[in-house]
Amino acid sequence: FRLAVDRLGPPQAAPPAPPWVALEPPLAVLVTVSGQVGLPIWPGDRMRIGAGMHEPGGYLNPGGWDRRRHLASLGIQAVASLDSGAMLHLATPFAMPSGSLAARWAWLELAMLRWAAQARAALLVAIERQLLGSKPELATGASTERSALLVALTLGERGPLLLVDARRDAARQPTIDAIFRAAGIFHILSVSGLHLAVAGWVCYRGLAWLLLVLVPP
Repeated sequence: FRLAVDRLGPPQAAPPAPPWVALEPPLAVLVTVSGQVGLPIWPGDRMRIGAGMHEPGGYLNPGGWDRRRHLASLGIQAVASLDSGAMLHLATPFAMPSGSLAARWAWLELAMLRWAAQARAALLVAIERQLLGSKPELATGASTERSALLVALTLGERGPLLLVDARRDAARQPTIDAIFRAAGIFHILSVSGLHLAVAGWVCYRGLAWLLLVLVPP
């Protein structure tokens, strides 16, 4: 999760903070959560977590990928990790602020991200229900693999595919990841032409509807 920190509490212990971390909100912190998160977390939800922030680590290979620089390019100043039990979902309403125009515009952008995440989650549930039935735990291996591949191609959700590949690897079978890499088409599992086609269709339908509203026949 990427969290925007607006308030910091006193730490249980007070280790010296890295000089490059500005411990003054607002902060952008990349949080890794272990365990099953009970309630869904949507963009705009307010959380209270108990975790210590630290400097992003990485390998020091010359010319290799610099994780710290990559996170800095995304505007992330610190990272943290915690168990799912250390997260508290605050029951605050997601409502437009009554402040400045910039604050309301930022809220509108966040609301669009929130709607997109909820629509994506609903589509994921619909696809799995269509292919796996009402009891996914009873689905066959072939059905599970088809469902995992479909949600990876259409929604970019690779979590089910990673679980399928772990089972295939344990059974000493070639993973779907390896099959796509060997065929030279691994890129369609992340950013596929289907995504661009769907985005183009949505833009076309939206503009067509807008023209019908603004320019009556």
